[in-house]
Amino acid sequence: MKPNIKKSFSRRHIKKNKINLFHTFIKNTDWSKVFMSILTIAVVTFVSAYYYLPNKVSWKIGDTSTKTIIAKSSATYRDTYSENILKNQANANDIVYDYVPEAKDKSMSNVNLIFAALLNERKNETSNSAEKIKTLQISLLRYVKGDLSDKSIYTLLSISDEDFYMLKENALLITSSIMLGEVKEDIYCMRQMQSDLKKEVDKAFNQKSELGNICYQILLNVIKPNMIYNKEKTDEAIAKRQKDIKPIFKTIRTGDVVVRQGDMITPGTKESLEAIGIYTGKAKYEHILSIFLYVLLAFMLVVIYINQFSNFKNDKKGLLLLCLIIVVNFLLFFITGTMFESTFDLTKTSYIGAMWLISIAMLIFVLFGKQAAWIVLILLSILLAYIMGNDTRIAAVSIITGISAIYAVSKIRSRSDIINVYIIIMLITFLQVVIYGLIYNDSIKIIFNEYVKWEVLIIPISTFMFMLFSSIFEKLFDITTPMRLIELSDTNLPLLKRLAIEAPGTYAHSITVAHIAEAGADAIGADSLMTRIGAYYHDIGKLNQPQYFSENQYGINVHDELNPTLSSMIIQSHIKNGIDLAFEHKLPQTVIDTIMQHHGTSLVAYFYNQFAETNVHSSSLAIEEQFRYPGPKVQTKEAGILMLADSVEAASRSLKDPTITKIETLVNNIVTGKIIDGQLNECPLTLRDINTMKSSFVKTISHLLHSRIAYPEQIKEKEVIDGNSNNQQPEIKEPEEIKDSSNSYTEKS
Repeated sequence: MKPNIKKSFSRRHIKKNKINLFHTFIKNTDWSKVFMSILTIAVVTFVSAYYYLPNKVSWKIGDTSTKTIIAKSSATYRDTYSENILKNQANANDIVYDYVPEAKDKSMSNVNLIFAALLNERKNETSNSAEKIKTLQISLLRYVKGDLSDKSIYTLLSISDEDFYMLKENALLITSSIMLGEVKEDIYCMRQMQSDLKKEVDKAFNQKSELGNICYQILLNVIKPNMIYNKEKTDEAIAKRQKDIKPIFKTIRTGDVVVRQGDMITPGTKESLEAIGIYTGKAKYEHILSIFLYVLLAFMLVVIYINQFSNFKNDKKGLLLLCLIIVVNFLLFFITGTMFESTFDLTKTSYIGAMWLISIAMLIFVLFGKQAAWIVLILLSILLAYIMGNDTRIAAVSIITGISAIYAVSKIRSRSDIINVYIIIMLITFLQVVIYGLIYNDSIKIIFNEYVKWEVLIIPISTFMFMLFSSIFEKLFDITTPMRLIELSDTNLPLLKRLAIEAPGTYAHSITVAHIAEAGADAIGADSLMTRIGAYYHDIGKLNQPQYFSENQYGINVHDELNPTLSSMIIQSHIKNGIDLAFEHKLPQTVIDTIMQHHGTSLVAYFYNQFAETNVHSSSLAIEEQFRYPGPKVQTKEAGILMLADSVEAASRSLKDPTITKIETLVNNIVTGKIIDGQLNECPLTLRDINTMKSSFVKTISHLLHSRIAYPEQIKEKEVIDGNSNNQQPEIKEPEEIKDSSNSYTEKS
């Protein structure tokens, strides 16, 4: 039979392809990212499992619990303690006794025999008292077992006949009364009989306590059980009853209080603690697996989101930063939690966890953005609630407080706003603590003593840790945080101070652009702080040659002596010079990007038009490239806002007798020109954003030029005064400076 060569070749080919795919996977995989991800997942799983695992204790039955134990997971166990209680009850109820009818007669007979012996010695006149006592001790030994003292016997021999017969009569009556009832052969029944006997004796010998004590001693020995324990029948009854007792199973739910601090450890309590693993400190493997799978899924979701929507798309630095934030905060949670483990209960430990979650949320926000912070906050809050006994209170407090913290941080514009962050978080947390405390029926004392005082401590720590870590990560990863931007907003910084002195026109222009751009950013929900700081520094490159820019010229235009090409090169050079100055003064990369992008690839139209007028036959496309900024085009909303605000502010300075209509037309022309030129093609600004910004620009510029604006009514009145008042309303024409604003040297310089 011939071998199937075709099939054999196919198998070898498939195997070779698999090997090649494996080698390609190994080669193309960034193992540093894999290692960071595994490390983060391992740390979060370890810390979560540590707090999820029950704390091991060594309490014994009868000990007092030193802390409150709350079940972190549900458990079902067989309650042998309750079963034993039922069995013991069955034992007590099913004991069989046999009635002894002759027991009463025997007890009565013994009483008669005792008193007969006493009477015989009372009548004996030949013996003295000592001999009589000795004789009676021997003869009564079989009845009272030596419990009658010599003194008691002497009393019985010396009392009057009346008291003697009264004693005998009462003894018989009491014996008869007791024996009419059930006197069981059981220690508890015998104790009850002794108690009843004491009461009967006290009642009969009210005034003669000595005779009563003697009677009690005699009858205590004489009265015997009339119900005798039948072991064989009892065992049969108990066995039958215990067959009817079914196994008892109890379920402890997550969050149930198993034992409170100060409670005594009973057999039942010990069984409950054993069921949740408190004596072994171990949890079920499926619980640990569930934590690992949740952490894995949550981490994958966060990484996918950040890669898609944040500034760190497929960036190793972004993944490393994310992993560091989570790992460091979870390790600190582990350290602080274990430091106070002996004194903190589950609730207080969960508040420590919430503290670190709030810190993580604020850090993620300033480094990755609002949406990423929300996702991380919600996922970790759910995890915290799960490992802390499924306490929904913890998840709610963490999520709402975290969102409030994110909102507060987003509004930071100055150092004093940091205090506002603390106040907002404090108030929101306080309201939640009170609300959930009332929902869970906590007393006002517990709410304030156990929760509020920890809130007052935890919130400042969270805020401090956020500021500390944001500063550290900012320097390690060259990331711009609100704290860094606030520092750069100080106009007394050397670079801005130099700009104000050496290029006052550019400085005034930058401050004005900052107001216009910040208002526009606020209107569309962009980062207004970043926009304002970018505006402060966007033209620092003009410091090298400030006299070549129109805002710094005072009557003399140096470009009149230069050809258009050279003038354009000087104008464009302020971008490169600005970048060099930014690096020299160690400005953040986001500010450098803003300097680089704020003109995009726009045309220096004023000098290009000058060149075109004198060089009609030159190739327009080739020459035009020489008169365009090097770019790149704006990449962020903030850079786009700055580009438009910069152009609008520069052009607005050329307006003569500005009116609202002129300003609106100016803004529309500038923005439309940028769109047509493709300068916003790579920017995430939407048409809605642009329309909103235009309205904001018009409003802000109107306020800035309010002392020079002439409204239509004022124009009409002025024309009437000048003798132009006829029946026709004067037409407000679009001025030439608006039409030609895109060609304005003032705007482009």
